[in-house]
Amino acid sequence: GELEVVDGPPAGGPVPELPPVEEEFAPGLAPEEIVELARKLAAS
Repeated sequence: GELEVVDGPPAGGPVPELPPVEEEFAPGLAPEEIVELARKLAAS
């Protein structure tokens, strides 16, 4: 058969809404830690 070259990425489907995932490999700040840091910064 004949081959056809199409420019650009293929059409995709909808992106699913996934629940948030806690950091597993590079942990960041927990929401409680952000609140505590903001409180300390506001006090200074």
